[in-house]
Amino acid sequence: MIRKFLFICLCLNSMQSFAQESYLDILINYTPTKLHYGNNHSEIKDFRDELWGWQIGATFQGGITPYFSVVPEFYYMEKGGRLDGSNASGIETTKTRFHVLELPILARLHYCHFFLNAGPSISLNMAGKIHTAETEESPSRSFKMPFNSGSEGYKRWDAALHLGAGYEFKIKNSRIILDVRYYYGLVNMVQTGELYNRYFNINLLVSKPWKTNPFIKK
Repeated sequence: MIRKFLFICLCLNSMQSFAQESYLDILINYTPTKLHYGNNHSEIKDFRDELWGWQIGATFQGGITPYFSVVPEFYYMEKGGRLDGSNASGIETTKTRFHVLELPILARLHYCHFFLNAGPSISLNMAGKIHTAETEESPSRSFKMPFNSGSEGYKRWDAALHLGAGYEFKIKNSRIILDVRYYYGLVNMVQTGELYNRYFNINLLVSKPWKTNPFIKK
């Protein structure tokens, strides 16, 4: 029994000694997002379009073993989508934009230079704006989102699952990382109807190893 315990401890120490390196990445990204109007609005599915916006913050990869890392992130992001007014539902051409603070915490599995990401996130909608295009019946309009419990209100908090994969390119002591991810919003963002943040995005990061890994005991 004692030998088994010592063997397990030796294995754990060995894994810690050869853990993934830790990186702090400054994230500056210009990326598309898209809105999902629920399964009850299939008539407008093909009329949804992407909205491009900024994503600015930081992401930290803390290596625990050679094959596993914990990746907390924190950033400001512009999310939303466009809707083409030629859809059959009669909804006018609309651009919806949220201004968001987001905190994902991901588990990352490594295999050579490839990795898989998965984990939850929470986000705070600080503000938002809706812009409708000009039509023959009405001029263009732009108004702020009301964040309240009224029938026309939007919700402040969102929660989601992140799923994706990536690849690391090693260049001397630095790396370039390509991260492709799907964001699956869990919260209906409107009080009446259905509206979810669901989209693919791509991150491109450049960074150097972090000096001290807080997840590994020396």
